[in-house]
Order: sequence, then structure tokens, then C-alpha cells
Amino acid sequence: MTNKNNTSFQVQEQKALLGVDKYFSNVASVTIGGVQYTPAALKKVLSDDLGAQAVLGPQRAQLRVSVQAARKTR
Repeated sequence: MTNKNNTSFQVQEQKALLGVDKYFSNVASVTIGGVQYTPAALKKVLSDDLGAQAVLGPQRAQLRVSVQAARKTR
């Protein structure tokens, strides 16, 4: 189960990916937080985070199930 905040964050990141193509396709680099990124590198950062979040969701759910099972055995 994904919480609402995580889902909202994923939607925002997906919009950011589309925004990189829309607004930064004609620039060589973008500076964010003092770090320069090419549009491709920025898209990779966003995509990698989305992938990590997709893996983490089911792991969190399994952890909840395991914790509940452990509590029942106490």
C-alpha cells in the first residue's frame, strides 16, 4: 500500500520528467542546488528515484506484515 504523500510525490516527479523535455530540451545544462545537470542527467536522477520508490513500496508493505505477525506472536 502506497501512502498518499508518496503517490503525490511520484506524480510530481513524473511531471518534472515531462517538464525537462518541454522546457530544457534546448539548453546545455541546468543548475539546481548549485549542481549543474544536463537535461539527460537530470532525467536520469528523476527516473532512478522513481524506480527506487517503486521497489520500496512493496518492501514497506511486507515490513508492515512482518511487524504485525511479530506483534501477534508476543
